[in-house]
Amino acid sequence: MFVAPDARFEPLWAELTRRVAKSEDFELIANIDKKSLRSVAVGDGRRLILTSWKILLDRVASQASAAGDSRAETDVRQLLGLTQRMDEEAFLPIRAEELGPAFPRLMRGLPSVIETATGRGREEG
Repeated sequence: MFVAPDARFEPLWAELTRRVAKSEDFELIANIDKKSLRSVAVGDGRRLILTSWKILLDRVASQASAAGDSRAETDVRQLLGLTQRMDEEAFLPIRAEELGPAFPRLMRGLPSVIETATGRGREEG
């Protein structure tokens, strides 16, 4: 089972299933494809599962609440807040379509944009 930030969910699932499909030790059998939980049978009663931190921690907090453990629920909700903040501030993975023919041109122009913005910032204080 893998737990990942929401921003990495799609590319990570694609990479995991690619590796399983390429492996001689495992065989992809059935796929459960939901928005925030991915699961695939890989043979011998084993499963490959990917879920997000949000889904996992929401479920743990719900279980703690149902058990009347408010302290554990508070701790889990705090951890959930931390993971959400990290998701918001994380560098998003580069998608294949972003590496098309326009990418080198954009990268060559980036220093000019930075210099212009920095210069304006200095002029305006």
